[in-house]
Amino acid sequence: MTTSHRSENRVRELRIARRLTQAELAGQAGISRPAVTAIEAGRIAPSVTAAISIAKVLDTTVETLFAADEQTPFWAWRPPREVWRAWRAEIAGAPLLIPVEATASATAPHDIVATETGDPDFDWRTARSTLVVASCDPAANQMAAQYQALTGHRMIVVRRSSRQALELLRQGKVHVAGMHLATHGRGRSNAQVAREVLGAGFQILRAASWKSGIATDQRLEGLGLKRLVKDKVRWVGREEGSGARQCLDDVLGRDKQYRHIARDHAGVVEAIRGGWADAGVCVELASVEAGLPFTSVRTEDYDICFSASATEDPRIRGLIDLLRNRRYRQLLGEIPGYSSDETGAGESI
Repeated sequence: MTTSHRSENRVRELRIARRLTQAELAGQAGISRPAVTAIEAGRIAPSVTAAISIAKVLDTTVETLFAADEQTPFWAWRPPREVWRAWRAEIAGAPLLIPVEATASATAPHDIVATETGDPDFDWRTARSTLVVASCDPAANQMAAQYQALTGHRMIVVRRSSRQALELLRQGKVHVAGMHLATHGRGRSNAQVAREVLGAGFQILRAASWKSGIATDQRLEGLGLKRLVKDKVRWVGREEGSGARQCLDDVLGRDKQYRHIARDHAGVVEAIRGGWADAGVCVELASVEAGLPFTSVRTEDYDICFSASATEDPRIRGLIDLLRNRRYRQLLGEIPGYSSDETGAGESI
């Protein structure tokens, strides 16, 4: 959602300083020229994605452009109901409300119960101390706890598949995207996938490597991969764009149809435990914690991605420090199926 009140901004001033026409700014930012006209006149406020794009073209920050302290915060994405609990966050200078999700695994209590009109008493201090991460990592909440202990900042984790997480990062709605779309030791890397979605100007850090494979009902324990594929086994699927779906397609083929689709690793094991399916692909941790047999298929690299321009943000700096912290890497390596041998290694895209 965007705000509709009249507000001051410096878009016209900085556009002229860079000798750009409205049409040139619109073209480079990927928006329409009438939108640029309306934004400069203060008739509309841009979406998070548009604001970030304009700021990049003008080589400045969203906060500098739009006097963020006077902005009305808006929902990063639509909440389930008109009145909903939210976390406050600031991303690239924009004030956002993050809808609370997955109460059982929430990493922090909500800040406010908000409506479509937003949050009139937005707490910038809390927002600027909040790191928003989109991830499907089953151990992400453990990372959040260690992150807060080390940095004093809080980490909000929203559960998303790898490509969903990258898309939220592209839109400027999260600080960090987690992804596992590459098999350890093989040619194609997570960085290549991230570049396709995001373009240049981002940083990749290895968060962990983990074992991905097949969780099964107890009665199928020891059956073996070939038998699991050939026998009449009821499989639970995973959504397109997830690393687990990629692994599932490698095992069963892309033409396989699924009656039930799980949205995360926990959903796979719950489908099996609840009797909806006999087998499904997840990381070893989810299978072990559910008490289910596990057959390893491959080792995957799980990486995190964030804007290179945010590297000096204290919240991002704290995350980098955490991944390179010896005690944290030891704890990570003790989680079933996880390896921290390359945790903290990075590259730019």
